[in-house]
Formats: sequence, structure tokens, C-alpha cells
Amino acid sequence: MVSLILAFHNHQPVGNFDWVIEDAYATSYLPLMTMLSEYPDIRFGQHYTGILLDWFAKNHPDFLELIGRGVRDGRVELVSGGYYEPVLAMLPERDRQAQITRLNRRIERDFGAHPRGMWLAERVWEPSLPATLNDAGLAYTFLDDTHFKHAGLVESELTGYFLTEDQGQPLAVLPIDKRLRYTMPFEPPETTIEYLHSLHHKGHDRLVVFADDGEKFGTWPGTFESVYAGGWLRRFCELLKANADWIRTLRPNDALTQLRPAGRL
Repeated sequence: MVSLILAFHNHQPVGNFDWVIEDAYATSYLPLMTMLSEYPDIRFGQHYTGILLDWFAKNHPDFLELIGRGVRDGRVELVSGGYYEPVLAMLPERDRQAQITRLNRRIERDFGAHPRGMWLAERVWEPSLPATLNDAGLAYTFLDDTHFKHAGLVESELTGYFLTEDQGQPLAVLPIDKRLRYTMPFEPPETTIEYLHSLHHKGHDRLVVFADDGEKFGTWPGTFESVYAGGWLRRFCELLKANADWIRTLRPNDALTQLRPAGRL
């Protein structure tokens, strides 16, 4: 069985023009959530920074309700982070905690959900982060699989999530599959399914993580035409549905509760 995590990172810089955020809303944030919501068996993670939640509340409060329905139905897990998307490695500890706590509380207030993991801005790692995230009540984050390879692992060993720690405080780290970052949504959806099938045929259960910008699904140049008008996302969802006997989608924290770690780093 291949366990597939789909996680989308959505952010706009502080002070960006309203028309720019409106365009991203219309071309990626709204259509992505709307179409995924048509498939109740597809589970996924969404990370929205504080500036976007503020903007949605002011300009499209109905979108917050759409997200909330997904959370209540158990299909969507909201991923926390720094409220304004700072690179945590550059901040002192008290500012790290303030940024994370503010977004945690916003998610809890608006959606009634306690976040269990966070998105690291630019996926910048620093060895003290496990203690930071642990103190903020978080249990996991995502990192590019290149970090794991630089730590000495090879491709065949990246079969799940890994545990690391700082000052005795543990953190689960989910390796983002580079291949998926390049196939989704730029190659035909069948290419992604074939890649997952090649992993399935290696003979053991495996966790595979896609975690990347939500804006790739409609806002990046040419992607609205391919992802929605051209049917990429619809075909991908249908392929997941058709291959549910060997692919299952998980929310990010489901991996921690249902699967054993692949090792320690």
C-alpha cells in the first residue's frame, strides 16, 4: 500500500495588492478546495498563512466556511506555521513562539482544530527547531528530501517519516518527494500514478509526500488552463479513486498516528 500525503502551502507577502491576492483566490485557492471537496475519500493538508486568513475573513468569509466543512468532515487537516511566514531560523526563540502561537490560536478559534504540524518558510532547517516546535505543541514538519540525502540517506531509504530531536524534544520530519514536486501538476496525472505504482511494486508499504505551493494549481502562468480547463486535477482525483486498492491519501498527522517512523536522524 502506498500512503500518499497531499499538502498545499498557500501564502501571499504582507502588503501585497488586493488584486493580486484576489487573482490567486480565483485561480487557485477557491477552485482547488472546491474540486477536492467533491472527492470525500481524498484527504489532504492545507497551510494558509495568517495574512491569507485575515484576507479571507475580510473579502471571502464563505471560503473559511468551505475550509471549515472539510475540517469537520475529517478530510482536511490545517497545518500551522509562522503567522506572517518568517524564516524561523532567523528569529529569537520568543519571536518564534509568538509567530507560531498566533497562527495556532487563529486556527483553533476559526476552525475548532488544534494543529499538530507546521510549514517551515522556504523549508529552512535549523537544529534547534525540534525544541521550538515541541514547545509550541507541534509534532511534525516537512522538509525537502534533499535534506535527508545530505544527512546520508539514499533514495531507497526514504520510505516514511523520520524522527529527530533537540534537547530531548522529538519532532517527526516528513520528506517531500522531489519527483512529485516536478510532476504535479506539470506532467500528465498518469505520470504521477505510474511513479507511485513503481514504488508500490518495490514490495513494502511506503509513505510518499507531496507538499508544495498551492499557487502551482492555477495561479502560476498557464496552470489554470491545464489544471482546471484542461482537466488535470479532475483526472488526477479520478485516478486516485480508481486505484484506491493500493493508494490511500492521508492527512499529514495521520502518518504519525497510523505508521511507524522509518528511522531516526
